Amino acid sequence: MAWWTIKCMISIVMFFVGSVFIYLHSKEARSNYSSEIEVFDVDEFPAFGIEAEEEYPSDKTILRIQPILHQTWKDRAVSSRVGTWIKSWSINHPSWQYIFWTDDSARCLVHNIHRYLLPTYDGYAENIRRADAIRYVILYEFGGVYADIDVESLRSLDPIIRKYSCILAQEPYEHPIFDGNFEHLVINAFMACAKKHPFMKLEQILILVIQKLCISLLLSTFSQL
Repeated sequence: MAWWTIKCMISIVMFFVGSVFIYLHSKEARSNYSSEIEVFDVDEFPAFGIEAEEEYPSDKTILRIQPILHQTWKDRAVSSRVGTWIKSWSINHPSWQYIFWTDDSARCLVHNIHRYLLPTYDGYAENIRRADAIRYVILYEFGGVYADIDVESLRSLDPIIRKYSCILAQEPYEHPIFDGNFEHLVINAFMACAKKHPFMKLEQILILVIQKLCISLLLSTFSQL
């Protein structure tokens, strides 16, 4: 029997044995995790207060979302490549208030108003995680529209903020298809919400819960090694 044939057979056997070992180990880890996972007390988190379904307004002159545009970046040194996109929001919304958040001002907001989020916020290993989290805090506290600095405004949002109090957009179709082979994915590069809306409070709670679940999972996994 040729040497390369023997090597192939050995590789196949090793692959099979390794697959069985990984399966059995992961099965045991999942079993231990499910039995040892921490049970969270919902009273630990601030109530987000959903009381009733909202109705569409009959008076179209009332703004359901504050006319404020929020954008964030690590500092005020923004690349000129996104300048046109940033200006497009002011052109289409000349009467709106514009607030630009840096890493420093964003952390001050969390520290001063939502301090219970601060350990989780500071604990993120990557700054992009803080950038993702802060937009929910901003919209809950001030209301308005959040848009990434590379998002362009094509027309005024005045009509839509008179009709809805919370707006979530969808990723382009090809993004979720290529990333995970599913059709629908909510995008956080553009969001609009009324001040103190319960959905954004729910997002803040999920930030805490997911963080605790990840820590519990890691501790449980490492304890099995």
